[in-house]
Amino acid sequence: MVDILPRLQLLRGSGIWDEIDYFLVNSCQQPFQKETLTRLGIPAEKVLESDRHPYIQAEELIVPSFAGPLGWLQGWAVKFLRNAFLPPNSATIAGANPSQNFSQNHLEYPERLYVSRSQARYRNVLNETEVIHLLEQYGFVVITLESLTFDQQIALFAAAKVIVAPHGSGLTNLVFCSPGTQVVELVSPHYIRHYYWVISQHLQLEHYYLPGEGFSCQPLRELMYQNPLTEDILVKLEALQSWLKRMGLNPILNLI
Repeated sequence: MVDILPRLQLLRGSGIWDEIDYFLVNSCQQPFQKETLTRLGIPAEKVLESDRHPYIQAEELIVPSFAGPLGWLQGWAVKFLRNAFLPPNSATIAGANPSQNFSQNHLEYPERLYVSRSQARYRNVLNETEVIHLLEQYGFVVITLESLTFDQQIALFAAAKVIVAPHGSGLTNLVFCSPGTQVVELVSPHYIRHYYWVISQHLQLEHYYLPGEGFSCQPLRELMYQNPLTEDILVKLEALQSWLKRMGLNPILNLI
């Protein structure tokens, strides 16, 4: 969403949009990928995927530049994404039922979200059961983005006031948050990236990193995780609770 779509916006402003026969993207299998392209006026029959068609021949090939350095989403790109996909009243999208943990009849979406990566293949929270138990005391609702439509994801992030989530592509939805939203990004101490901090700065979000526990046995860590990208996260519960307190959050339930 942050790499491809802003480049398409550059094409839209170039004056040659209607002359383009096909759009070549790396992949378009996820529902949100198909939906975002459709909303930008690109029909499915005009989309070619390079991972399925690695060799193509064209009379003219137009390659728009990236919107900025890798991982540094530009302000104009953030504004474009919000204008293109954020409805005026995004928190009350009809028919949305984002989580079994709260009723579809709620007038508003939950203000405190925990985004789980339990369905992801890597970079999972090892002690997620304990993390959820702690966060539920503070009124957090657990969601898994894989089970939601694109509109539901937009609505959830737009309505949220506090978001706790492990580092992952789902945090791209921060572009739909309101200024002042507090974000705690759970990260491995060996894999800390700036991508979502940059988005937060553009939108005046309060962004915090919370590094997890490091492996005391380095050879074991290298055996389990040959790439820091895939390293799982062991959250320090006391540190998380301390951050919640610093952010001005108080428990609303006693589940201990």
